[in-house]
Amino acid sequence: MCAFLGWLIAWLFVKFMLLQGPDQLEKILNTFPFENMFPAAESEKQFKLLLPLINDQFDYFFKHSLLEKMPMIGMFIGEKTVFQLKSIFIEELNTLFPLVLHQFLNNAKKEFSISLAVKWKPILTPIVFKITKKYRIMAMGIGFVWGIIAALLIHLL
Repeated sequence: MCAFLGWLIAWLFVKFMLLQGPDQLEKILNTFPFENMFPAAESEKQFKLLLPLINDQFDYFFKHSLLEKMPMIGMFIGEKTVFQLKSIFIEELNTLFPLVLHQFLNNAKKEFSISLAVKWKPILTPIVFKITKKYRIMAMGIGFVWGIIAALLIHLL
């Protein structure tokens, strides 16, 4: 009886851990400091590393893509204007990049919690039960020993 009770308690513990709803999972994920993975100083550093690529892309955009799509603008845009527009856009991106990164992390955290609850839970449940089988058997053994000790103590008293 005690052995079965020990196994049942361990099984219920694992089951309740897995049956937590997406709200509970989201609470747990909200406590995880994702922001520490990408602090503001790092995002500024990452932006500076991306700056040559951004500069090249803006250069191509203003000199080729924009002129192909809007040929009339080509008459008004020269090298000086392209340089000014690029510097304005890069300055704006420099302030926008940390905000976009922060919003991206928040959205990724929400999507991850939904994905974990919906997609991964059916996959992880059998794996977790297989992994915790040893512990449930140990709980059953401890319950069995406890039951024998309790029975012996009752007969001795």
